[in-house]
Amino acid sequence: MEILKNSLVAVPLKYGASGAALSILMFIITYWMGRNPLIDLKFFDFLILPIFLFFSMKDYKDYRNNGILHFWQGMTVGVLTYVNLALLSGIFIILFLDFFDHQLVDLYITDRLEIIDLKKDEMISHMGEGTYNQSREDIENTSSAILALDDFLKKCLIGLTLTIPIAVILRRREL
Repeated sequence: MEILKNSLVAVPLKYGASGAALSILMFIITYWMGRNPLIDLKFFDFLILPIFLFFSMKDYKDYRNNGILHFWQGMTVGVLTYVNLALLSGIFIILFLDFFDHQLVDLYITDRLEIIDLKKDEMISHMGEGTYNQSREDIENTSSAILALDDFLKKCLIGLTLTIPIAVILRRREL
């Protein structure tokens, strides 16, 4: 495929796949440790995304583009990196939950319901009983697809937020 020879695509695919592999590995390790990775790994995204975004842009700039990185190139590499990472991670999550251990979804729902019930009075006083009831209903209707989509969207939002400053910091124009 000709498009994979384009380093503007190849570099982010490499780093996105590597980041997804690390995310998946951490998911599995957390699971084997007897913890629920759907709950315990949210902070991990804040750690791996900037690392893989930075190194994908740096690789493209230093080794593929003669030390030059325009802002648009940084944004392109960054967006393709985090979307690839998030997509692969989300696909893994839905497959894992649907075919390996669907009980994690039930444990996630139970945990979130306990949290919302602890804050019931506060939620009702700030947002009303209707909002509280809707939140409970939404949590009760959580599925593996919703959790995978949530993971994908959060990684994309974090990725976009981080891509802009990293692309600005690494950009360098021809002199």
